[in-house]
Amino acid sequence: MLVRPRAAVSLDEAHLAIEQWEHYSRKRLDNAQRVAVELTMAEDAAGRWAARTTARAEPRQNGKGDEVEVVEAWGLTQRGEAIVHTAHEIPTAKSAHERLVAHLEGHRDLRRLIRGAPTYANGSANIVCSSLTSRASLTGSGAATELMPASQIPNLQKQVRDRDNP
Repeated sequence: MLVRPRAAVSLDEAHLAIEQWEHYSRKRLDNAQRVAVELTMAEDAAGRWAARTTARAEPRQNGKGDEVEVVEAWGLTQRGEAIVHTAHEIPTAKSAHERLVAHLEGHRDLRRLIRGAPTYANGSANIVCSSLTSRASLTGSGAATELMPASQIPNLQKQVRDRDNP
């Protein structure tokens, strides 16, 4: 089921994000992936995300990682968003991080947006983009987070089903 966010007035930024990601990744999203990115990145009249929360329940190995990578790459490089990517298994989160790092470091004009090298320490990994410092501090508690992709959330389908069928 697809539900367009009520406040959505523009998909322009989603289309630009898809175009950027396809250019640099040399891959193409299929129609279902495009729609998922459009719904996630739909903007309201003030240019903010039209939906505070979006979700997609799909089987494994179907390209959801590409959809998330489009949104994360755009958020880091164009919006200066603080992003926390989480998953219920460490290898899933690590794989997503490594893919995003490879995407950003693989191209000079994206790499220039990264301040320093991505770091891996004490079980955490991060990428700091040059534009991020004016938006949020990543040190200490209370860092502002604009985007939080969560992969493989157990019971999400049941929670959505229960909510939609009281």
